Amino acid sequence: MISPIPPTDEMRSKQKRGTTLMNRGSCQEKIYLEVGKQGVVSCHFENFDIIGWIHGTGDVTNTSPFIYMEGSQIYGRGYVSRDYDMHPNGSLIINEVKLENEFNYTVLLVPNPAGANEYFKAPVKVYVPPDPWHPVVNGLTNQQQVVIHGSRSGSITCSMARVRPKVDLEWVASPDEITLDSTPTVTNNSDGTYDVSLNSKFRVLSGAVGNVILMCRATGHDLTSETEVYLLNQDLQPVVNGLYNQKHIILDVNRGGEVSCASHRVTENDSLELSIIPPLSSDEISQETTSSRSYNNDGTFNIKCSSHFGFLSRSMEQVTLECRVFDRTTNTSLDVTTVELFLPEC
Repeated sequence: MISPIPPTDEMRSKQKRGTTLMNRGSCQEKIYLEVGKQGVVSCHFENFDIIGWIHGTGDVTNTSPFIYMEGSQIYGRGYVSRDYDMHPNGSLIINEVKLENEFNYTVLLVPNPAGANEYFKAPVKVYVPPDPWHPVVNGLTNQQQVVIHGSRSGSITCSMARVRPKVDLEWVASPDEITLDSTPTVTNNSDGTYDVSLNSKFRVLSGAVGNVILMCRATGHDLTSETEVYLLNQDLQPVVNGLYNQKHIILDVNRGGEVSCASHRVTENDSLELSIIPPLSSDEISQETTSSRSYNNDGTFNIKCSSHFGFLSRSMEQVTLECRVFDRTTNTSLDVTTVELFLPEC
């Protein structure tokens, strides 16, 4: 049995003489060990008298191994504490991986037959897997497929909690269907893990047809995981005079009357307008427009616009109206219904 304190003078003198080194082994690169489980820093060494593991890198010639093996016997404070063990090939066994085991280790090899001591680097990273394994959308931890009903704009959050190392989150979607304005945040937890989130505002574009599908993708160490989000397309089509599912309406009207237009379950940023295309002068038409907005309990609104009109010019036979839903913040048109008014002959 050798002393668990520093390497002996004989070990140091062998290294100082500069004897030609023989590559008697190696350690695995990019070692990741899971916190809370037994971990193995995998190495393989041959033809040695002593293998010792040291905390740290650089000049460690005067540093005591915390665990070492001489022949088939294992010694050192790390072995006595039962925190560590060793495999016969020299690999380090960590009985329960903790955050403090993330370290750059050095392996000391005293060769047999005698020669210069050899040193090997073994950087170790620890990781904490996410639970659940997939990104969480809007706090729905048990759903890897999330359905959002009837919303063409709003906020959406993707997150992963208590992970290590950090993961990257991103939205994957068609830029022709949806815009996403995202803000990433990372919170350092006291146990060495991270909470990562991607807070985003989205807007389904007017050119999107049908439902919109997007994914939140997480990438990191030994991790690629996705959660799908289905935005069920809300029908924003304005309804004219109660005539549903009609984009182009033809009405025979008198030279005075009323046209009403409504859109249901829109966001607070959406508005409705009823306009004549092209505009007419006050000598040709008299028009009075009223609008109203009612709140639904799900955060959406119903909006209605009514126009009382009278056509003054006797020469007009046809007038085109457009009822349009638009985003007030961007002045972007979301949907439109066209109305052709046919006027009676004088």
